[in-house]
Amino acid sequence: MKPDIDYTLYLCTDRNIMTTETIEESVELAIKGGVSVVQLREKECSSREFYEMAKAVKTITDAYEVPLLINDRIDIALAVGADGACLFQGVRPYVFGDLAARAFAYTFYQLVTTCDNGIGVSP
Repeated sequence: MKPDIDYTLYLCTDRNIMTTETIEESVELAIKGGVSVVQLREKECSSREFYEMAKAVKTITDAYEVPLLINDRIDIALAVGADGACLFQGVRPYVFGDLAARAFAYTFYQLVTTCDNGIGVSP
């Protein structure tokens, strides 16, 4: 079942431009400032580091009841119990299993071959 996610104020993390010491502090300040959903998007780290970071950020988002989406790594999204995952690039959200995912694809074929449990597309 797709969680009810409010996309009103969407934070997409980037440690290269944050002004805080830690990603956790940055996410918490953003949530306190009104962010309604967090996408953890960190491209320059190892899988282990990204997993540990996702666990830490999930603790923060859970404390404030704000959904967490993981960029590009459905395995990490599932491992930390995230609310969704952002995959590829494009404009169409879809849902599979119990995980709401905003999957972005260059082509319809890429989207269909990525999601083998069915696709629900909305504008």
